[in-house]
Amino acid sequence: MFSASQDGSLCVFSLADRDPKKKIADLPQLHTSTEYLTPKMELDELLGQIVNLTTAIKQENTNAQYLADTLKAKHDRKITELNNTKKEKESNAKL
Repeated sequence: MFSASQDGSLCVFSLADRDPKKKIADLPQLHTSTEYLTPKMELDELLGQIVNLTTAIKQENTNAQYLADTLKAKHDRKITELNNTKKEKESNAKL
């Protein structure tokens, strides 16, 4: 039997059937695996790194969005200026 808790621990229990009447061959055979324990301090450190990296990713996305918005606004102003210049030249050419 396997049991896990919120603190990250996993326990493996071996249950034995003491009823000799059952045939062992009819029961499914489970292969046990190696036990891996992660100390709570190490788990807390890893969770802290996950939080820090998630925050850094959000900040980088915000910075990239700000830069993209700034460049778009700059390009929009330049397009407006060029259109205004073109209209002025067309108006002067008609006179």
